[in-house]
Amino acid sequence: MKDFINYLQSKGYSKSSQASYLHIVSVFMDWAESRKMDREYMTYAELMEYLKHLKKREISQRTIQGYIIVITHYFAFLKEKGVI
Repeated sequence: MKDFINYLQSKGYSKSSQASYLHIVSVFMDWAESRKMDREYMTYAELMEYLKHLKKREISQRTIQGYIIVITHYFAFLKEKGVI
């Protein structure tokens, strides 16, 4: 995750934003790993499954939108790094 923090720093994100992003990505990855999903081969359907999971937890739509933004940045980072 150190590389992801460096990526966020290069994009000008504050330390508090970096910490928030890191937390959101960690929770997402824990969820994915608990379902034996591989980030390099994650499908759209699997991402939608995560959104359904968040909705079941009664997380607000606005918060879910924020999570989507963070996860989008994470996958952009993975793509830039050549992981996906």
